[in-house]
Amino acid sequence: YEYPEYTRHVKEHNYFRALMSELITSCNEKGLDSYLAIDVDKLMRKWWEKHVLKTDLNYVPYFKSKAVDFL
Repeated sequence: YEYPEYTRHVKEHNYFRALMSELITSCNEKGLDSYLAIDVDKLMRKWWEKHVLKTDLNYVPYFKSKAVDFL
């Protein structure tokens, strides 16, 4: 649908995947602990607040203007 922010949006998802991969590697190397749990909590909260609730919702007006029924 030629969303103008598509490339930036994909980069954010790739960055998130890289962070998650680092956390998984850390977990596999060091084991589970409360510090890792805090890191995961912070990462997920930040992703939810900044990406899901803002970045993801930014494309709603664009798709509505294109008459795309995606919700």
